[in-house]
Amino acid sequence: MIKGSLKAKVRDGRIHVRFMQRGDLGAEANLPVKVYRRCADEINFSTGMCGDSPGFWTEYIENQRMDDPRVQEVFAGTLPLVHSFCEYVDQTAKVGHIYLYWVTQEVDGRLTKIGPVACKLRDSEVWWSYERFCDEMRRLAADYPALVSVEDFGESTRHRRMLGLKIGSQERTILLAGAIHASEPGPELLLKALRFMLETRPELLEQVGLAVLPAVNVDVREETVEGEPFYLRKNPNGVDLNRNFDFNWATEYVYGYSSGDPDASTYHGPYPASENETRAAVSFVRSVKHPLALFDYDSCSVVTEDWLLLDTSPDDVNWASHNRLANLYSRAFRASHPGCGTFTAPPIEYPMPLMDCFADTGMPHGTFEGWVLSTFGIPAFSLQSAGSEEGRCNDNDQVPLERLEQWARRHAHALIAVLEDFIRGGGD
Repeated sequence: MIKGSLKAKVRDGRIHVRFMQRGDLGAEANLPVKVYRRCADEINFSTGMCGDSPGFWTEYIENQRMDDPRVQEVFAGTLPLVHSFCEYVDQTAKVGHIYLYWVTQEVDGRLTKIGPVACKLRDSEVWWSYERFCDEMRRLAADYPALVSVEDFGESTRHRRMLGLKIGSQERTILLAGAIHASEPGPELLLKALRFMLETRPELLEQVGLAVLPAVNVDVREETVEGEPFYLRKNPNGVDLNRNFDFNWATEYVYGYSSGDPDASTYHGPYPASENETRAAVSFVRSVKHPLALFDYDSCSVVTEDWLLLDTSPDDVNWASHNRLANLYSRAFRASHPGCGTFTAPPIEYPMPLMDCFADTGMPHGTFEGWVLSTFGIPAFSLQSAGSEEGRCNDNDQVPLERLEQWARRHAHALIAVLEDFIRGGGD
């Protein structure tokens, strides 16, 4: 008989609906079931970004009824039973849609129902799994063995290896990092950009290299890939990794949350660098002989743009040069390049005022880029969306593959401009 709760996860491009069956007092353990489904794209399937209202999707889903005419029976019969669990694989769910599932079973005239459970089938070409992006790193190393190597910088909370790349010269190196928050840009964007750079301008990398950590929050990011609601932020221990670095450690109130509150989405953890992922990111940076700059790819979903947040002030000796580098990146990102589509965003010129959410508090404490800037004195930027019409798909988790590829290429052109500048001696 069916027991417990219903679970749904995306694996191999399909939604897998899983539930328990047990036979009590010698009764048959595996009996026929019916599986029901409805498309539920009207759900605001979001936990809310910092400062934004969540979608209240859990309460909405709990109140959905099976007698809704949109609910359809998609399976009736017996499913294989493995270690007390049955699994229905939905072969007809469509990419980009949110689905609700129920399972029912009638035994001796008694109907048992479990569900609903919700799951979003994201495009596996847009949201890469951990295995997928690790394989792509290995492919880059195999395709460009003279320039690319894969390195291990530690392990995550759930014991995934924290892999990264060293590309080209490691005497002078630019640092790139992504997905410090789970549902943010990272491996797909960066690895596509890197392949383009290796294909088109490998000679630059022989003079100034790159060190790349494509995803910091690898564990909870995998939950996004598996169909959990958008926007996931913290690691499995409930810590916001971009508040966990040993930089101006303090309890603060940003986005209306206290970083000292374990229930807050900005909880900074029990002490600096308490998390495996933070320590791996520190090891990644310290493995570089002569770091020149850090670009940390933030914003929501899988793409970001050219609003570069800089955690410094006009009193700092390198204020002008750091802003010059931000302008250089932004102008190259916005330029007209083949295969990059259009880009229609409000003008940007650095120095920029703080984003509205930081106007009363200043830049947050404990950030990765803040730690790099304060420790090494190099430019360290957090890249955010800049409000382009084309990039609005990022805000509601609807980024098409074409936009991901265009924006990856734009970032590649911006990084090429940065490499050329350091080679000329302008940034060093």
